[in-house]
Amino acid sequence: MSEGIAFIANGSFSLVSFIVALSIIVFIHEFGHYIVGRWCGIDAEVFSIGFGPVLLSRKDKHGTMWQIALLPLGGFVKFSREETNCQATKENFVNFNNNDHTFDGASVLARTLTVLAGPFANFILTFLILIVFVLINGVSSEKVQIDKINEYPFFSQNLRVNDTILSINGQSTPDLNTFFDLFRDYSLDKEVKYTVDRDGIEQTVIGPHPFQAIVGSVSLRSAASASGLRQGDLIVKVNEAEIFSFLQLQRVVNDTNNYPLILNIWRDGEVFDIFVTPKVVDYPDANGEFVKRKLIGITGGFFFEFKKEKPNLFEASKIAVNQIVSIISGSLNGIKNILIGAISTCNLQGPIGIASTAGEAAQQGLASFVWIIAVLSTAIGMLNLFPIPMLDGGHLVFFGIEVLTRKKPTEKLIRGLSLFGLGLLLALMLTAISSDLFCP
Repeated sequence: MSEGIAFIANGSFSLVSFIVALSIIVFIHEFGHYIVGRWCGIDAEVFSIGFGPVLLSRKDKHGTMWQIALLPLGGFVKFSREETNCQATKENFVNFNNNDHTFDGASVLARTLTVLAGPFANFILTFLILIVFVLINGVSSEKVQIDKINEYPFFSQNLRVNDTILSINGQSTPDLNTFFDLFRDYSLDKEVKYTVDRDGIEQTVIGPHPFQAIVGSVSLRSAASASGLRQGDLIVKVNEAEIFSFLQLQRVVNDTNNYPLILNIWRDGEVFDIFVTPKVVDYPDANGEFVKRKLIGITGGFFFEFKKEKPNLFEASKIAVNQIVSIISGSLNGIKNILIGAISTCNLQGPIGIASTAGEAAQQGLASFVWIIAVLSTAIGMLNLFPIPMLDGGHLVFFGIEVLTRKKPTEKLIRGLSLFGLGLLLALMLTAISSDLFCP
């Protein structure tokens, strides 16, 4: 009985989290269309969050009806329309004098800017969120300098706060990139030799493997998340075998034969066991190719934290842009590999999967939830630019046809292509929902 209540509660929480996240993203997207359309002289009749029966509505002084509808699964802006098949002359391509204030009566350039504004608004939302994250959290300094040491009971160490690590086992670590590369090249012993700069004096001390089996983060909708692993947990043993580094843990997980692992965990002074079964996932390697790997869904952490610096606004902006580009390129690479059959359609997430992800993120805290909003906002902005009728990218294709042929596409052509686009989107949605329901 209690398990059933917990299941319903978790499902309700996920649904509410999904609705909140989607409503924010959709509002920003549609407001982008709305505000640029207004700037281009196009009147908006309705601005709606959700579909179906209207729950709340209010008409503003510009004549736009702002409303919240019953089904919070999207939204729309309804611009004033005019049936017309006018010639796309050079004059009405760039002319912003839209005398009848309709979408169809606006120039091609005005309509293009209005359509582009929705996805662009999504990217701006992500950009602003990421800038705030970078400015609050800072960025690691170039030097490998210790800012904080997290004490764990199962190993002793002789490092101190403000030590600068110069080398490990004789391997020079002049900067963080070299320091991280060190762990990709070979596995260190349980105890290693650190050469440090301590108050201007070079010293050598013995300490534990720097990359311990500490849970740095837990991936949403992963085996680790389902098992109850938390950030900061120390994995002491796996199936009674001692674990002294995250690299060792990775090898043990990847070599398992699809049976549950018994993880011996230390958390806040308590030691207990957790059962977790690794999942086989399509994992992108350094070359952008996908390989099959068994994962439990955690990243590793160090037992110490590095010194951080506060970037200026320009540096934070560069980092935010690079992260947006990384999200988009990773998504496009995944879609490409699904289309060519290199990876499974189980990598798609439909509304059920996204709702579950949003719910888990919200349970992990405000920062995780806002991060998911940023990722979803980027994804929605990117997908809307796909050249598929019914999406913003499809409208841009029609505008391109209009410029090339000097006249607007016929209603018959638009209707036919729109039905094709709708069918394509429904097929994609059904595939994603099937992934949510039937994939492990």
